[in-house]
Amino acid sequence: MKRVLFIFLLVCINLLTFAQQDKGKVIGIVKDENSNPIVYAGVTIFNSVDSTLIKGTLTETDGTFEISGIKNGTYFIKIFFLGYEDWYGEPFQITASNTSIDLHVIQLKQLATTLKMAEVSFTKPLFEEKQGKMIMNVEAQPNVAGDNVLELLRKMPSVTVDYDDNISILGKSGVMIMIDDKPTQLSGDDLINLLKSIPSASVERVEVIKNPSSRFDAAGTAGIINIVTKKNMSNGINGSVYAGGGYSGSWQHNEGFNLTARLKKIVFNASYYYMNFKSKNSEETEDITSVNGFTTRMLTNENKNELWGSKTGWQSHGYNIGFDYYIDKKNTIGFAYRGNISLGDWISNSFIRLYTLHSTPDSSYQRNSIATHKSNNHTFNIDYKHDFDTLGKKLFANLTYGINDGNNISDNLLSFFLFDFTNPAYKENRLTSKSGPNLMQVVAAKIDYEHPVNDAISLEMGVKSSYIFNNNQSYNFLNDSCLTSQSNKFNYRENINAAYILFNATANKTVNIQMGLRAEYSLLEGLLRTTNERHQQRYIDLFPSFELSYQLPKMQILSFSYRNRISRPAYSVLNPFVSIRDQYNISTGNPLLAPEYSHHIEVNYSWKYSIFTSLSYNFSKGEYTDVQYTDPVTLIRTTRPENIGRTNSIGASIYARIPVGKWWIMNYSIDGNVGKTFFDYGSKVITKNIYFAHLFSSQLFTFLKNYSIELSIFGMPPMSSIFGKSKGLFSVNAGFKASFFKQSLTIKLSLNDIFNQGIWSDYTVYPDGSSSKSTWRWESRRLWLQLSYRFGKQDLKLREKRTNDIEELQRMGGGTQDEGKGGFQQPK
Repeated sequence: MKRVLFIFLLVCINLLTFAQQDKGKVIGIVKDENSNPIVYAGVTIFNSVDSTLIKGTLTETDGTFEISGIKNGTYFIKIFFLGYEDWYGEPFQITASNTSIDLHVIQLKQLATTLKMAEVSFTKPLFEEKQGKMIMNVEAQPNVAGDNVLELLRKMPSVTVDYDDNISILGKSGVMIMIDDKPTQLSGDDLINLLKSIPSASVERVEVIKNPSSRFDAAGTAGIINIVTKKNMSNGINGSVYAGGGYSGSWQHNEGFNLTARLKKIVFNASYYYMNFKSKNSEETEDITSVNGFTTRMLTNENKNELWGSKTGWQSHGYNIGFDYYIDKKNTIGFAYRGNISLGDWISNSFIRLYTLHSTPDSSYQRNSIATHKSNNHTFNIDYKHDFDTLGKKLFANLTYGINDGNNISDNLLSFFLFDFTNPAYKENRLTSKSGPNLMQVVAAKIDYEHPVNDAISLEMGVKSSYIFNNNQSYNFLNDSCLTSQSNKFNYRENINAAYILFNATANKTVNIQMGLRAEYSLLEGLLRTTNERHQQRYIDLFPSFELSYQLPKMQILSFSYRNRISRPAYSVLNPFVSIRDQYNISTGNPLLAPEYSHHIEVNYSWKYSIFTSLSYNFSKGEYTDVQYTDPVTLIRTTRPENIGRTNSIGASIYARIPVGKWWIMNYSIDGNVGKTFFDYGSKVITKNIYFAHLFSSQLFTFLKNYSIELSIFGMPPMSSIFGKSKGLFSVNAGFKASFFKQSLTIKLSLNDIFNQGIWSDYTVYPDGSSSKSTWRWESRRLWLQLSYRFGKQDLKLREKRTNDIEELQRMGGGTQDEGKGGFQQPK
């Protein structure tokens, strides 16, 4: 492997050294009839022989443009801008002796029709798939008003969020969550609480990347979900405010604003949001344990009048501040700060009955729980970008510091009864759990470099180093007396150093090859301070990636890809501390838990950017999941995460966007997989069949230009996992959207889950003979009204149109857009 890596790097270095060719460039200035510069006009260069598009760019703030890296040949220029006539230049030649063409000042003539008459109505689709990403355009969705990010993911094709808020892609766990192209570095409840605290009104789009290249971190065996927040693209001082409210068993509301100021070389942005949510839910469980012919049943909330005993309240404040400073044409520096404060409370009342030899309960107990949660997230980021020359050589640098601290308090009053809650209670215990202050700090630095060798070949390379420090402490109290043996102080440290190289080549403008290799060194260390127990893991991994795509006639694309990924255990499951839920259920971490590795092969086909299909094969080894063991004497169940085996699965998906005239667009998505899991349980080797499917349908009707109605259906048929099966669920949603005052004012009205089918049923059977049947219910039907108002100079819609023109150029080998390199925007 080392020899292969050495040869690969040597070839890339030789390409850099010897593949340079003489290149030409074209410069000019675009102005209107009043000699004012036109900003962001589209400039494209075509081959004069066959009118093939070669390259494209946009004009700068002073109207200037420059297109470099042009081979010898004969070309012509086309310049276009909304509201102006297209301009075509005379053919010109690039030769060894004539490498620079100066077109001087080019004046565009305004169209005879007024801007109002010529206004372009550009509407983003609800969903789109491009460059290996499935994208949900949140602003285009009438029925997501009032949702938070976690609820958005429930409506995303190929993404599943189960009853316990576990996120998976195509039924597979191990998902990396990113916000604005940066990993959150959070896991477990910390991550879920963050996603719940971000309203959909502050999100521009959600991207699902099933096949990330070597440029991305190798973490996430299922893929990456990237949450892209809103950033105003307009000139001057502008922004938006929004407010919404609704009812779902209780009243809820959110508010927020976005503000952007673009003044010459400085771009400043700020935003704030507030959410206040309340909800009700219930849980029914039946736990059965059979040992030596002796069966014990434990039922929770057996009677209907005992349901809906849980209530949750949630508040969150979020704020973002950032600026970009364009030092000159070659250097840009940016700073960003993101903060979030979340406050939550939870009240639960459960009734548990224990059956042994009789049809009536032998004993019972009531659990009254009150829990509170508080967390603070702060992330600071510095970006730097340098353009070495006009040929496309670029350097990106990024430094991130993040800090998260949280506190959780859970107070449980346990009242024990004889038989079926025969009064009075013969014993009462108060069990209090306090977690915190828990502090996590993240420091990460990365450098990326892009080097176009010629029009057909380019190289990318980069390095990254990240450090995570986590101090976690938990204390348990019984009747206000600290249980020293059941209190915990756990320190966790993680260091990951990575380097990658990515090779891109295009042949005949129809075949594209991307090969990448990423190396990562991982150091994980956990220290249980209460017992001085220390565990450490070190390993080095290579993660190759490969993609081959072929452009067929009539806008068809066929591609083949391979990736290798890793899923490292969260620090919380590495903590060996024993946590007691009640007298029959305990859980513990596993400091010896190893990472999971996956190999994924996928074939994709797309037709006219409206129908996308895929067929995939996935092999995973070292999968880890919670395994339960039951003590035959005490009947105490111990749950512990373990690496249990390997899985082979095949998957398929199809997504179609079908316009039916100009007023009706249909969206359909079907995906799923089937496979087998092989795992060790004690001395046994057990084989299990697994299957999963996800269905989605949306009908969008647009009328009178500024009004739209969406009807959608989300469904999951019954699915099978390693130890259990789940019943299917579905929801029907409706939304209405209207825009007024040149689309400055937008009103959204949505009704989610019209038939209130928020029910998840799960049946789990463990190899030791114990089983668990559970049903969770929540108030999923919600009526929501959302208003938003944009102010200032609002040319966002027009610029998105021009941006999409450039994205089309990318598909044909041109374009200037950067992706995933710090989020820099060109100055407006």
